[in-house]
Amino acid sequence: MPRKVDIVCDVGGTNMRVAASVVGGALQEPLKIPTPQDPTIGIAKLAELARTVAEGAKIESMVVGFPGLLNEYEELYDATNLPEWNGVKLAQELKAALQVPVHVENDALIAGLGEAHAGAGRDYDVVGYVTVSTGVGGGRIVNGAIDPHPYIIGHQRIGDSELEDMISGTSVRKVFHCEPQDLHIEKRNILADVLAVGLSYAHEHWRPDVFVWGGSMMLGKNPIP
Repeated sequence: MPRKVDIVCDVGGTNMRVAASVVGGALQEPLKIPTPQDPTIGIAKLAELARTVAEGAKIESMVVGFPGLLNEYEELYDATNLPEWNGVKLAQELKAALQVPVHVENDALIAGLGEAHAGAGRDYDVVGYVTVSTGVGGGRIVNGAIDPHPYIIGHQRIGDSELEDMISGTSVRKVFHCEPQDLHIEKRNILADVLAVGLSYAHEHWRPDVFVWGGSMMLGKNPIP
């Protein structure tokens, strides 16, 4: 019987990763490259990396986590850090390129789903997942399923600004003119205070049993405390 794999992809505002998962088995080591701003190049690279990590095996399906949302026509929108990808029918384009079923979902929602099933949220009925990285995203997982009524945590307003524009890696580079890992502890404490306000607002909407945090600003070098 020929070897079969599923392909999983994480398209981030900075990098994208593609890995193969042997059907019924474990996830293999991912390949990582910078995310192209041009979606035509990005789609071609995703298809190329999918074939590479499959290593000749038959690809059964592909799932893509993307830092944006999907409308009723399966078009991407609200891709703040990849604006040229807005309007692209990513699942349709990848399906045509690889001739396999493709499912695209918001990357933070997929991360939250994983935490609810196999991570820090697995013992809770309602999980609030928040990722702070190049941007800010998140979602609510209820009884192991994604809440279909999204609350866009990165766009919630705190004072005159949106949360994403105050604590994300992109905002740190714009406001403080340095890389996030080089930010002084006093400035990181300010980010922590802002995030706390954002989480208190999110709690009013989600009422989670637990918050789970992810992303490079929370887990990387010199994270938000």
